[in-house]
Amino acid sequence: MSRAADQQRHEEDARPAQFHRATGLPVHAIRRLAEADAFASLSLARRQAVWQTLELKDDDPGLFEEGTQARRHGGTKGKNDETGKFAIPFVPACLRASVPPLLPPMPLGQEVMTDYATTTLSLKQHPLALIREHLNSLRILPGAFGTTSVSLSLGFHPETMRPTFPAFASYLDKYLGPARYRLTLTDPSGSQLLEAVGRDRMMTVRYRLQRGRLVSLLGNPHPWPDTLRLNADVSLKVKLFRVGFSKLATDFVIGNSGHDRSWTITARHEPDWDLPLITERLIRSPLRRPFEGAGSMFRVSVRDSAGMQTLFTRAGRLEVQESTIMRFIGSLGSHMLGDLDKRVEAEEDRFIRDGFRALQADLHVVGGRWRAETENGAQR
Repeated sequence: MSRAADQQRHEEDARPAQFHRATGLPVHAIRRLAEADAFASLSLARRQAVWQTLELKDDDPGLFEEGTQARRHGGTKGKNDETGKFAIPFVPACLRASVPPLLPPMPLGQEVMTDYATTTLSLKQHPLALIREHLNSLRILPGAFGTTSVSLSLGFHPETMRPTFPAFASYLDKYLGPARYRLTLTDPSGSQLLEAVGRDRMMTVRYRLQRGRLVSLLGNPHPWPDTLRLNADVSLKVKLFRVGFSKLATDFVIGNSGHDRSWTITARHEPDWDLPLITERLIRSPLRRPFEGAGSMFRVSVRDSAGMQTLFTRAGRLEVQESTIMRFIGSLGSHMLGDLDKRVEAEEDRFIRDGFRALQADLHVVGGRWRAETENGAQR
């Protein structure tokens, strides 16, 4: 009996409300502790602890004061002397928290991400351990001029995405799975900066760093400019056909103005087309139209404003000339867009949101370390 009483007393002491009364800390401090999983050592999960802090107030009365207020309001029967009607009975906060809601457990990845966001570290698991099964290869080679060459190989495993993003995983598996592509970034002079090659659900990215900054991939290192050249070879399977292009040269502009970050791709030169044999005789001027004049454009931007939601936007421009070949290509594009239904888009938005949250947590950690190193260097 004493063991059960000790266990009950331990659980009561673990409640944020009891901790709030015992320590006198403000509610915002209690909530920060709950978000940082400080109550886990008292056998209270993070979500349960955060939930229980939602009803706390800095002017919450103590246990005996609550009893006094209860008697002033008619005791536990909840009778209103003025109206004679019965209202909801008064229940002290410590009893209201004794029956917590059944909240689902937080996934390990979200636990680790929240740890980094609140305390800049995590004792549960290293972030790389969560993606180790997707990280097929990581090679880091030191080079001349204090540079480091990185070769990163990643595998796409739709079966691991399906429990959380089933529709989005199926869409990616259908079109990204059989895709073959090669993307290279160069500066205006043609010096290669980055290379990404993918096929069979695998992608390998090569780049080079110097003192934590991206530099040219080969030769004497120099930093990336804001205006780059993106060259692409892409082959996709749509319906029964394999279609694509090669030697597509585009302008790739990195925008950085205030709170707005953008990446704009503009294509003004027609590539070599990879289309089914039956369409070869149909290729004439219609496929050159999108690359004439201002060309075709695709832009992705992220805008972050203080006190406002972060906005992720996409915009594009494509001019075409009506023809048989364009109707054929349009039917393939319509098929891909038709599979991109509301459910897939909703899961895509959620996937992007979670990705940006993870990046935010990583930047929070890296930024803190960078500031610490800078301050230490200045003191020396």
